[in-house]
Amino acid sequence: MAAADFNRDGYADLAVADLSEKAGDKASAGAVTLVWGSQSGLTGTGAIRLKITASSHRGFGKQIEAGDFNGDGKTDLAVADGIEAVRIYRGGFSKTGTTGSVTKHVPNALLEPAGLVAGKVTKDSATDDGDKDVLVSSDYYSPAVLLPGTGSAITGTGAQELGIVAAFPT
Repeated sequence: MAAADFNRDGYADLAVADLSEKAGDKASAGAVTLVWGSQSGLTGTGAIRLKITASSHRGFGKQIEAGDFNGDGKTDLAVADGIEAVRIYRGGFSKTGTTGSVTKHVPNALLEPAGLVAGKVTKDSATDDGDKDVLVSSDYYSPAVLLPGTGSAITGTGAQELGIVAAFPT
């Protein structure tokens, strides 16, 4: 889940992911639903699903994180799937289902965002340049990957493997 004011109406909204959601005949395709906030709280009225071409066992929505990744003042949504990629949905979300542009980032062949060690896609300025970055930690045996941002976007240009992050159950 990720909470933010996605449609900029002054009320907190909620992005809810279900990586096991069946889409048509596609098992475990995954889905991310935006539930709109109102003066009286969250309502299921008018909830929308993010658009993506369904694919069996993609696990779309394995991890999600909200943030202004391109510095335009609008909340963006980063969505990792369980196979290979992180998609950034740009701000400009509406109750009719539109979003800003969507970019797909496939940092390297080793990345499987299915087992994010940190528990989620995280946003921060990891490079101390003042721009938002997206750090995607992976499963126990694959390297974490930094998708550096520029002043206006996460481009994926200059993606860096940061090494294997070891995590042990407690």
